[in-house]
Amino acid sequence: MKFTALLFATIISVPVWAADSLTIPAGETYTIGIEQQRLSLRQLSIGDGAKIIFADGVSQWQVRAEQANIGSQVYIDGSGKLGAAGKNGNNGAAVSDCSSGNAGEAGSAGSKGGKGVSIRLQLGLAALGDLQINSSGGAGGSGGDGGNGSAANSQEQGCKGAAAGGDAGAGGAGGHGGNAGDITVIYWPAKSGLDVSRVINLVQAQAEPGIAGAGGGAGSPGAGSEGRYIKKKH
Repeated sequence: MKFTALLFATIISVPVWAADSLTIPAGETYTIGIEQQRLSLRQLSIGDGAKIIFADGVSQWQVRAEQANIGSQVYIDGSGKLGAAGKNGNNGAAVSDCSSGNAGEAGSAGSKGGKGVSIRLQLGLAALGDLQINSSGGAGGSGGDGGNGSAANSQEQGCKGAAAGGDAGAGGAGGHGGNAGDITVIYWPAKSGLDVSRVINLVQAQAEPGIAGAGGGAGSPGAGSEGRYIKKKH
């Protein structure tokens, strides 16, 4: 598990705050872009059931808000992306008379899962319903399946013996799981009367490593050719 922390700030030095605000309506899915990786806000408002996700290329999200109003069932999803699956191997090429089959190609390995977004929230809380933050790593991609071996060609009278079918291609390895991001939440009461002792039970943080991808399946071996029964007169 990666580092997660909920910190109550007892002493706050108030900086010169930007006049910016961010409002995410209830039930909306809001995407954080590259230009929003670091925000200094006077007001942050997130409605009930809102979800925050991140655009490709966003590796961290740092937010400092003088006053934050966060509703119930708010979800920040910074989990890493699923790794790409490996390509399947090609089947072995067909062969000419009297020849053994060709082996199938091995499947390629899946790619590593994406890293979770590192999230740091510094919030002057005015209201808080409940908040879930996920910065787990993405699962690794599955390995590609191996190709099938080609069959040996049928025997003709001129062949010297039975021919073997081609070997099956090996399945590709599954990709490694992605690393989790760090989660830090620093908070203080933005208004008197707010019970900050409840915050630790209202914020859930998840930062687990991604699971490895499954290995690809092996291909099927090619069929061998039939043998011949030869009767000779001495």
